[in-house]
Amino acid sequence: MHAATPTVWLMALIFVAVFAVMAALLLAVFSNGRSGKVVQERLDKLVTAHAESPAQARLIQEHAKVLQRAEPSLTNLLESLLPRRDMLKQRLVQAGLKTTPGAYAVYALLAACGGFVIGLTAMKLGLGLAMLFGLGSGLVIPHLILNRKIATRRAELLDKVPDALDLIVRSLKAGLPISQSMQAVAQELKGPLAEEFQAIVDTTRLGTDMEDALWEAARRIGLPDFRFFAISIAVQRQTGGNLAETLENLAEIVRKRRGLHLKIRALSSEARASAYIIGSLPFIMVALLYVLNRDYIMTLFTDPRGHTLLWVAAGMLTIGALVMRKMVRFDI
Repeated sequence: MHAATPTVWLMALIFVAVFAVMAALLLAVFSNGRSGKVVQERLDKLVTAHAESPAQARLIQEHAKVLQRAEPSLTNLLESLLPRRDMLKQRLVQAGLKTTPGAYAVYALLAACGGFVIGLTAMKLGLGLAMLFGLGSGLVIPHLILNRKIATRRAELLDKVPDALDLIVRSLKAGLPISQSMQAVAQELKGPLAEEFQAIVDTTRLGTDMEDALWEAARRIGLPDFRFFAISIAVQRQTGGNLAETLENLAEIVRKRRGLHLKIRALSSEARASAYIIGSLPFIMVALLYVLNRDYIMTLFTDPRGHTLLWVAAGMLTIGALVMRKMVRFDI
């Protein structure tokens, strides 16, 4: 009993330290979010009260963004330490999140702390393996969640692009200019595509050229179909022509590409289902053995040879998942 006391105290100290770090990070995130909302509300009031022209309003917004980035905070400090910040910021925008890269780093640290606690307590890993498990959790879990959000938002955007093009075509045939046609899309449609068109209209009202606003939206959305739309607008503005007819043909092409994508997804559904079943079998067997014979399965997590087998199994499972993912994914 006395020999186990130092170990218990060590575990308690580690838990308290991790809990304190997580609490401090959560406090930093929420306080930063509240301050960001306050700054945005004050900025909107300032623009409404003092902006005499769209150019001046845009200058006030850009100046406020620079000051907000210069404000010392934990998220700004973590953002300055991140590699490839611009790519991460673009991915956050593509996911439709208002989160900054610094806040994303904070969430990754929270996931790492949670993985460390789970590995140390529930999985009974050693201190070194628990730290590795926590590091892997912090790197992988936020990345997977972000990828899922990007894929979901792109699917929602892709579903609405043909309807948006049809609405623009009808508005153009009715005699409305392209700017009011896009405003009609923002008002009539719902979801992320309507928000993107509203952002394009707002940006052009602040003095930005429409082509620049469209290309900026195309970078945010990341869909080839929307890039085709931006190219069509740019070509028509430079060379002229019947824009309504061009966009009508583009809407038909987008629908055909969408139908081909759904057909390929249906044909590959069997392979994807097999991959999901085979990939989940090891975890299901571990869970069943844990319930039926805990001492038998826990040898994998307590014996050094079991740790080696777990790492080998994890590596082989990862390679198999990547191969199956490559086999069932097609670029259209």
